[in-house]
Amino acid sequence: MKWAACNVGAANPWDYGDYFAWGETVGYGKSDLSNAHNYAYSNTYVKTYYAWNTYKWCNGTTENTLTKYNINNYYGSVVDNKTVLNLEDDAARANMGSFWRMPTWDEQQELLNNCYWEWTDDYNGKGVKGYVVYKVKNTSDKGEKKYKGKTVTLVGSYSLADAHIFLPAAGGLNENEFHNIGSDGLYWSSLLNEGSPNHVYYMRLNSDYVDRYDSGRYEGHSVRAVVE
Repeated sequence: MKWAACNVGAANPWDYGDYFAWGETVGYGKSDLSNAHNYAYSNTYVKTYYAWNTYKWCNGTTENTLTKYNINNYYGSVVDNKTVLNLEDDAARANMGSFWRMPTWDEQQELLNNCYWEWTDDYNGKGVKGYVVYKVKNTSDKGEKKYKGKTVTLVGSYSLADAHIFLPAAGGLNENEFHNIGSDGLYWSSLLNEGSPNHVYYMRLNSDYVDRYDSGRYEGHSVRAVVE
């Protein structure tokens, strides 16, 4: 997989970009946070409140009124058994076009397992926290992660001059409040949690770990696009 250099809605790798509810293609960019911007939403509606009652695929105020991507009638009367995001509901495809799309969880796992990850508090002198994800120089470096305060033994020597992407710790939106900006990165996958279809899997990163989590679909998370 090829990974985009920036989050969807970002002009630079260190910009936070826009925040999207899962399955929605209109997000929100916080212009005073790392120069994130709304390049795709000029003169159009921009979502600023993230809750079940504003979620596109919900016909009510609770998680039990889902209208799409549902495999259990407990979560809504519409059961379509869809567990993977359709391209027409993909924020990456809608805003970047061409063949870009949101990654599957397996593709996020591939990135975790095949790259060298290093946490930084100051990416490229921009004062932005997050992970530098390097293309490895030796197979023994695959999957190594240097958390804050942790040392690792590497065969290769890595610097920003080497091939890499940067995943900023942009935090997320719940209702109209930002959470964990500068401490956590929350990156949607395209995969529904089949056990709880009100939740979706995402990659969560902070200075202590990088791992798989799931959370409510209505929340505003970052999107990093991929292309085959």
